[in-house]
Amino acid sequence: MLIVFLLGKRLVAGFADGGVKMFDLKSGDVVQQFAKPMPQGEQSAVISIDHHKKLSIIATGSADGTVKLYNTQNGKVSPSVVLLVFIQSNCHL
Repeated sequence: MLIVFLLGKRLVAGFADGGVKMFDLKSGDVVQQFAKPMPQGEQSAVISIDHHKKLSIIATGSADGTVKLYNTQNGKVSPSVVLLVFIQSNCHL
C-alpha cells in the first residue's frame, strides 16, 4: 500500500511498513524522511496523510489508530500541537 499527498512541488508518501518520506517531484530525490520503516512484526501501514498549510505540519494516520504530526521544516514529530482523540463506545454526548 502506498498513500501519497501532493504538497506544492513535493510529494509526501506513506508506506505499508510505516515509513513516511517527502520527495522532490522534479528530481525524484528524498528531501525529508519523517518516519523510518518499522521492523517486521511492529509495522503499521500509513493509511492517510494530510497537511496544515499555516502550521507547516503533516499529519499521518496508521492502521493501528496512531496519529502522528510532523513539522515539515525539520522532519520531527511536532511538540507544539496538542491532539485530542476521543474514543466513544456506546456513549452519547
